[in-house]
Amino acid sequence: MGGVSLADAGIGPGGKGAGGEGGGAKENPGGLYVDVSGTFDMPRAVAATDFGSDPYSMQNLLTEVRKRTNIHVTVAERQVQLAYGDIANTPILHIRGHRPFAFTPEQRDAIRKYVLNGGTVFGEDSHGPFGDCFRREMKMIFGQDLHDLPSNHELYKSYYVLKNIPAGDMGEKYPLSSINIGNRAGVIFSRNDYGGCWDGTGGWVKPEAREPAFQMGVNIYAYVVAHWTQDKAKPK
Repeated sequence: MGGVSLADAGIGPGGKGAGGEGGGAKENPGGLYVDVSGTFDMPRAVAATDFGSDPYSMQNLLTEVRKRTNIHVTVAERQVQLAYGDIANTPILHIRGHRPFAFTPEQRDAIRKYVLNGGTVFGEDSHGPFGDCFRREMKMIFGQDLHDLPSNHELYKSYYVLKNIPAGDMGEKYPLSSINIGNRAGVIFSRNDYGGCWDGTGGWVKPEAREPAFQMGVNIYAYVVAHWTQDKAKPK
């Protein structure tokens, strides 16, 4: 269960353009963490659901993160099993899907250890039973419910200063939800399926929805990397 698979580097057919060499931020949109930097591998978790839905979504988003910011993320998407050794050194772990699922006790232990050691789980509901299952699993792992982030939360102004919550692929504008670990959101959950916008191949996605969705995605990654960096800099 420890194997990985690598997607081709580059950008999917719905993408916006090549990520280049990650030469740093090309703009200053006024957010709190525009100077955050680092070099990371940010995988997608292989869970007992259709984790590969919207197959080009993360490849396209990671390309935008690399192109727009100082975060030199590996654009070739990596899929990993939910074992602590496979996820311990990445700031963010992406879990998404449509179908119902349940983690094993070992996977729950790995997620708990990962988040308590500075990692962040980013869950995204692609419409369907996945969302209820994700909320149930997070409560089992952390003993608390997800709660909506307030409109003034720093995530909404981490890189881009978002005045409104961007619409998802079918027009949803739900606030992000989280479980806080100390002073940060250790679990982030989206009900808006931004992945459909990042993927860009669905005929139902409005072209004008893609850029705001990319901005939200960049904000999530900038927020997570900023807190990961701060956590790792603390004396142990």
